[in-house]
Amino acid sequence: MRKEYLLIILIWPAILSGQNINKNDFYEADMALVSGNYSRAQKIYEKLLHTEPENANLNFLNGLCLYNLPGRKKESLKFLQNAVPYVYDEYKYGSAQETNTPYEALKYCGLALKVNDDIPGAIEMFKKY
Repeated sequence: MRKEYLLIILIWPAILSGQNINKNDFYEADMALVSGNYSRAQKIYEKLLHTEPENANLNFLNGLCLYNLPGRKKESLKFLQNAVPYVYDEYKYGSAQETNTPYEALKYCGLALKVNDDIPGAIEMFKKY
């Protein structure tokens, strides 16, 4: 019984580390985004996505950055589409713990669909926005 508790205590930090993003990296990316440095922010969000690929907020923020980078608008679509199902009324801007997305995800997904020549999909997304 003691060995089992010891094993749990030893592996618990490893289990938890896969569930939380690095807050310092998140806030650095957030500051870069707010200042318009989309390239820097995107690189950090992409790194954070390797830790939590299912995090809708990170997908949205990465897609938002890609959409605003020259020549990368089309690439933003897959990230924005991953984010759209998690639009939430009480989204907390700037929170490293937030896993949902703001309503702007619908707008940017619509714009990305338009760039990818999916006009009917873009219209539907704008209607939801």
